[in-house]
Amino acid sequence: MASVAKLLKTAEKYGVKVVDCGNGHFQLEGRLLVNYYPTSKYQTAYVAGTVGGPRGVDEFRAVMMALKTPILAPGKEKAKRKNGTRLIRWKLWQLGYRHCYVCKCAFNSFDETTLEHIIPLDRGGLDHPNNRTLSHEPCNRLRANNMPELEGAQTPVNVLPRMDVLVQAAPPSKGMAGLLGLPPMGNPPAEGDPPW
Repeated sequence: MASVAKLLKTAEKYGVKVVDCGNGHFQLEGRLLVNYYPTSKYQTAYVAGTVGGPRGVDEFRAVMMALKTPILAPGKEKAKRKNGTRLIRWKLWQLGYRHCYVCKCAFNSFDETTLEHIIPLDRGGLDHPNNRTLSHEPCNRLRANNMPELEGAQTPVNVLPRMDVLVQAAPPSKGMAGLLGLPPMGNPPAEGDPPW
């Protein structure tokens, strides 16, 4: 169990909480949640909500996985987005998701929402309920496959004007996307259509 002692020491050094889930399974709680199996044959670790992870992970690398943004995996097949995103958005709306994940402003209506993946599909994120949330269309586009909330850098998403101000200033014909100079995403539903 020398690897477990080393894991605890490394995690403490970087401020990552370690939870022993039993049977050689540890969860590392940093900026991201990492499932780590240091005593298994393959010593695997993966970020919760992603498609698998690497083998042969040492304690330091596992702790760093809990602190850093998952890398883009070029050439790796990303998770497929499921059909019916309008229904998925409606379910999230009904569960009380009423603020944009990116800019944190409240939505004025359901029609302002788009489906946002907390860990982008390009970074190995899954199209699964525990990796979904809602955001404004312009916020979703500007965030793209980046995770500025983990990087702490000043990115276009961090310096966006407040969406509640934009909503009031946006001409009805263009919407928020037009106000920011972005082309519209898809057709809006017809008047009286159900959200799905």
